Amino acid sequence: MSARLFSKKNIPVFIGNLVSNEKDLKPFVSDTSKADQSASIQYDRACEAYIKGDYAQAKQLFIQAKELDLLRFRAPEAINDVIYNLTSKYQGVHLVDIKKAFEQFSPHGIIGNETIIDHLHPNFLGYAIMSDCFYQELKRQNIIIPDGIKEISFNRLLDRMPVNKLIL
Repeated sequence: MSARLFSKKNIPVFIGNLVSNEKDLKPFVSDTSKADQSASIQYDRACEAYIKGDYAQAKQLFIQAKELDLLRFRAPEAINDVIYNLTSKYQGVHLVDIKKAFEQFSPHGIIGNETIIDHLHPNFLGYAIMSDCFYQELKRQNIIIPDGIKEISFNRLLDRMPVNKLIL
């Protein structure tokens, strides 16, 4: 495994966990034979919980709907579990907690169109969040030692990122 090799050679590795649109796009394919196995039914229940203001339940149901989607565009939570295990098992292999950052920029901590343009690709803000997550972790690990004069804030990053009509 590469993580083991890099760890043995004292080569730092930074792995970001995965995010996807939980809230704003319906599952693609659903097993409708059983309600508890139906991605679309779980998604509808999540939407109802969200509208009622039960955000903890809504989040759980949105994730369950994603997990039950039979067309696997969005990665299952098990892949993040593998990432967490790798980053805790090997010295010098660092977690870049992109998911936590995306949740902080999402209403009620439920990732949606605010940061994701479709099922899984970040939008302009999402890419800024991702880049800042890696930058901050590189700083925490002293891989990058910023020059305070040249370092830019996250808000300035957003203002200075090159944007064209296609990205908007």
